[in-house]
Amino acid sequence: MAAIVTRSPEGKLKNQIKDSYLQEEYKHVSIYHEKDFSELLPITKETLDLAFVKTEALFGNTYQEPIDFLVFQDSEEMSKLSGVEGGAGFYSAEDKLLAIHYLDKDLILKRENYPLYMFQGVILHEYTHYAFAQKAKDLNIYPLWFQEGVAEYIEAEDQGAPLPESESIPFAQLTTYEQWAEARYIESTNNYAQSYYAIEFLIEEYGEEVISKIMNSANTTKDFEKSFKEITGLTINELDKVYLKFYRE
Repeated sequence: MAAIVTRSPEGKLKNQIKDSYLQEEYKHVSIYHEKDFSELLPITKETLDLAFVKTEALFGNTYQEPIDFLVFQDSEEMSKLSGVEGGAGFYSAEDKLLAIHYLDKDLILKRENYPLYMFQGVILHEYTHYAFAQKAKDLNIYPLWFQEGVAEYIEAEDQGAPLPESESIPFAQLTTYEQWAEARYIESTNNYAQSYYAIEFLIEEYGEEVISKIMNSANTTKDFEKSFKEITGLTINELDKVYLKFYRE
């Protein structure tokens, strides 16, 4: 599970972590890490390169504002900074900060499929939130299902995801941070998976450029639903039905 952090991480703690960690500059990304992580830097840079390519394909060229990337071996230390329990990573637009924690270093170095996929996936996911924010003029315009669906799509595009066999929550109820957080605890649903499949459906039906078209329009109209209807011909309520029909028939 990944998260977007809505409050600014506590500045003193953030600076203490940065000051105590090693720093590695890679293009516009400042990677802060403990010494034990150093062996994973080549795979990390390789994954960032993949993130650069994937996000540019989806959003087009975006301004690459400098971003801090904190890597934690201890998930509890990351939770102290983010205020979110149990997450694999988080992104703070306000602080231009993304963070992850990692497991199974030796298996990642051996490029074992699942540990490598999990490690690279969380980097791809959180970096996509950063790239999305660079594309968007105002993140508040965009519902959470759209933001998370795009991040899930870039994370899982080459691997797929479990088919959406669980119940689907209406996307109109997955708009705010509060709604998204509550939905995580609704049994027999998976708000991340359904958002992934909604985005994949849109790309399958309208082409990869549909995401950029929707965002270009919404950046101008300041009205996501209006722009979504204008570009796709669908209302959000209609999306609830057609994306499931696309996969289940």
